[in-house]
Amino acid sequence: MKHPQLIDLIDVQILQQIQDAFSEFTGMAALITDEEGRPITKGSGFCDFCLHYTRKSEIGNKRCEECDKQGAFLTLNEGKPVVYQCHAGLVDYAVPIIVEDWVIGCFIGGQISTKPIDMMQIRKTAQELGLDEEEYVEAASRITMLGEDKANRAAEFLYTLSKVISSMAYRSNNDLKKSWRLEQAAKSQAAFLIDMNTEFQNNMKAWINSAKQALESGNSEIMEETIRQLWVKGSALLSNLSDTVAYAKMTDGKIVLSETVYNIEKLLQFVCYNVEEQLEDKPIMIIRQIDDNVPSKLLGDQGKIGQILNRLLMNVVEHMDEGVIAIHILSETSGYAEKLTIRIADTEMKIPAETFEQMNHYLKNSSDEVFESKAGDEMNLSMILFLLRQVSGSIELESIEGKENTFVVRLPQLKLA
Repeated sequence: MKHPQLIDLIDVQILQQIQDAFSEFTGMAALITDEEGRPITKGSGFCDFCLHYTRKSEIGNKRCEECDKQGAFLTLNEGKPVVYQCHAGLVDYAVPIIVEDWVIGCFIGGQISTKPIDMMQIRKTAQELGLDEEEYVEAASRITMLGEDKANRAAEFLYTLSKVISSMAYRSNNDLKKSWRLEQAAKSQAAFLIDMNTEFQNNMKAWINSAKQALESGNSEIMEETIRQLWVKGSALLSNLSDTVAYAKMTDGKIVLSETVYNIEKLLQFVCYNVEEQLEDKPIMIIRQIDDNVPSKLLGDQGKIGQILNRLLMNVVEHMDEGVIAIHILSETSGYAEKLTIRIADTEMKIPAETFEQMNHYLKNSSDEVFESKAGDEMNLSMILFLLRQVSGSIELESIEGKENTFVVRLPQLKLA
């Protein structure tokens, strides 16, 4: 999400009222600009010298606009209040309006003098601008004169007001981000539900076709194997559908685990079989390696773990045209638990460096925030994270530049004798 503009956060009429009140209270002219130095409000309290003479001249108006931009540029560049002298010799002040380290605008006040005006210089300026000298001098004599103390207090007041505006903009920006995130979450949930519906239909068609082929074969072993596969896949899909409803509700993120005794090797085998069925004609090979110390019996939510592996594999496959996917499962005993590490590496999925950093930051730090990268959204990372949180797991992305990208999933499980 790009940083917002000042007028996106605070209504122009409110800015105008604050600016008008400042001008009336201090006797200074005032103007609020955007981050580029372009005026957002109408000038308040502009003196006759500036409004009816200097700015009425084409040359003078151009110089005044340049001075406004200069003041804005100085305060935007330095990120703090600045005092400067305009082309006509008057004193101006500029203070930044900041939201989360972004300078989104500038509050300018001034058109005053803190010392006697050099009328000879005023006459010279009148000649340059093509103005009547006597009228210009007379207008200059009515410019507000403030002593150093009063001018400093007025500048401090200007600075205080800019902080108030910054605070208002900050709160408004937070509300805007929450609204944007809710909108993105709604889109993500809708897309996920559509995807789930499509996946459900595709699975049902495939299962009906498998059952039909098994029956037509008349081979009892084929029918038995087909029924066993349908049973395993059906259990995983049922768990998937339950989590889909929970994901759509997204209440407090709590879902009851459905823990069973399972074998990770068999689970991975069925997941890979399911993915391989959907490869179509893609020349992609999936290699599985499970360390000897990985327990044969684990207690955990087989359905959710199967979903996590299936979604990760399908995401990788969708972003590959060919190549090898290597899956390596390791285990480490920690007290009563087993820490499973599942590494899914490929050599063909190209992720730009910037997107890689965004994805990894999101995977490591996200709670319920919405991933803003298009690439991350395409890879359904929010759903994978949602499922991982339910089983107390974690995920990160490793990369060997020019060689491979690896998703590393870590899951705490209980080992059974």
